[in-house]
Amino acid sequence: MIKVKVEVFAFLKDYVPQELRDGANYICLESPMSVSGLLKKISIPDNINKIVLVNEKYASPMDILKEGDVVKVFPPVPGG
Repeated sequence: MIKVKVEVFAFLKDYVPQELRDGANYICLESPMSVSGLLKKISIPDNINKIVLVNEKYASPMDILKEGDVVKVFPPVPGG
């Protein structure tokens, strides 16, 4: 089992299961999983723009998560 901490912010919380809406939570993965796989597991649609950080660094969809990783999912921030 691989345990990762997941935090979802702003309107993206509307997509995830209730237990993830209340703040940071841990998710146990049965096997190594990509960032993309985790987003599918927590029900965030592919077609929604988002920024994903793993351990405070930008992550690509194909990055593989490891035990103890902290994943944060944000909507893009508008501005200029």
